Amino acid sequence: MTDNDQQTEVPPGPQGRPSSALTRGWAALKTDIGRMLNTGVFHVLVLVVGMRGMTFIQQVALTKILDPSILDQAIYILRLINLLAIAADLGMCTSVLKYAAEEPSEAAQRDIYRTGVLYSALSGTIFALLYTAVILITSAAGHAPELQRPMLFTAMYLPLVAVSRIPPLFLQARKQIRRASKLSLVTNVLGLGFVVGGASWLGLWGYLAAMVLTPASALIIFLWATGDLLRRARTSWRLFLKLARFGFFSLLANFSGYANATASIFLLRALREAGDGPTVAVFGVANLVAMGLRMLPQSLLQTAFPYMSGLKDRPEALQARVHEMARKQVLVMGALMAGVVLFGYWGIPFLTRPYYTASYIPAILLTGAIVAWSAGAPFGHALLVLDRVRTNFLVALAQLIANIALAIVMIPAWGASGAALALLCSSLVSFAGSIFFGKRVLRHHQRSHSTSLGGESGESVGQGE
Repeated sequence: MTDNDQQTEVPPGPQGRPSSALTRGWAALKTDIGRMLNTGVFHVLVLVVGMRGMTFIQQVALTKILDPSILDQAIYILRLINLLAIAADLGMCTSVLKYAAEEPSEAAQRDIYRTGVLYSALSGTIFALLYTAVILITSAAGHAPELQRPMLFTAMYLPLVAVSRIPPLFLQARKQIRRASKLSLVTNVLGLGFVVGGASWLGLWGYLAAMVLTPASALIIFLWATGDLLRRARTSWRLFLKLARFGFFSLLANFSGYANATASIFLLRALREAGDGPTVAVFGVANLVAMGLRMLPQSLLQTAFPYMSGLKDRPEALQARVHEMARKQVLVMGALMAGVVLFGYWGIPFLTRPYYTASYIPAILLTGAIVAWSAGAPFGHALLVLDRVRTNFLVALAQLIANIALAIVMIPAWGASGAALALLCSSLVSFAGSIFFGKRVLRHHQRSHSTSLGGESGESVGQGE
């Protein structure tokens, strides 16, 4: 993605008047389309949207296949295991994407890939063993004994998903975009077939089996495709420490961010009254709607990250790109939220079941949280590019603390809607923190870069004299 087109010249209208907003919007749209087609970004976007889109379709299918009481359990297990999966790779996914994209040497890229795969497999296995021990201990103490066997079965998911996420991101970092897109399409279609077939045939247990088979099949396909890169690479303790230092705080930030909805689900399950019904399922369907809408801006951000890393030495271009992305994402998400308000009351039960009409209000609130997130997320990605992952973690942690405190107060009063309202309010904390620190760090980076350039210029003049 190049930045020589970041300022699009729009010709004046008749009689020298500035062109209309529609003309400017059309010119900006043509610029964005040109960027995507000329740089290969379109294929990355297809890759990421395909991955997230298949997951969305899977979850919509589950709402129709599984009874609400069974879906209530499935969502609880899914959120817990995916929360642990974020930590299971020690942040290697983000580190491999960042450092492989910044590294010009192919040999060094291969070393980064091999190190990420090996240590993700090791850490994922350790997490699976710890997870198994905790489930056995808590079940013996009387906590959710009915879920013991299903949760133990999902332990093998952790090492598989920890490793299977790395190969497509590595190919994306190497700009092998079409190859990653094709392979991901195959793995996602397989995953959709596993989930729909397993849940239809065996219910909850079929779905859990599909959860394990999906990353296993993806891992086999990607390792087959990239095995030569692994064999011709080396790993070292020093390289692992480099990846782990960056990845650790990155995973803490991701963990804290993902933990918000997970904490809401845990608190809903703990605080609901006996006659409340499957409120976790109601909240889960509302969250499914919000996450489906979030898919587009999240995909664009993941697509843009390697290119944003390339602007690290061009602070003005990086700052302009971040502001541009934030403005466009708010406009898009605001329009999508209006669609949820207008059509969600009929659309949600149509896509799922009539029972989930109760998810309408929580879905509006959660979509509002996504609008706030879409405004702050580009600044959070800029902090990642500039190696300020600790700042991202602190912002995410502040949101998590606010969300838990508000949810404890609001869930007993309003159930699933209270959980969604707490998440909306806490998202405003993240929004404010990301923009405040993001703008501050970007300004500091620009001043530092200008100072260093001025010093180099003065030094060269002195040498000339």
